[in-house]
Amino acid sequence: MGCLSLLLFQLTLYPFVERFMGLVMICQIIGVLSIIVLASYPFIATLSGFTVSLVLNCASVTPGFST
Repeated sequence: MGCLSLLLFQLTLYPFVERFMGLVMICQIIGVLSIIVLASYPFIATLSGFTVSLVLNCASVTPGFST
């Protein structure tokens, strides 16, 4: 699921976002989001069911946006 989300983002939204914001700004935003995701891992352990699946999918896709 994470690979599919990343593929769809890279093929559809990323070119528009990159033209609008620029590569450096995107890398800075992704860096901040990565720090937030890494800091939230202890709280992810308290989730269950579909919620944990959704949150882990988002957490795995976030660092891949900048590649």
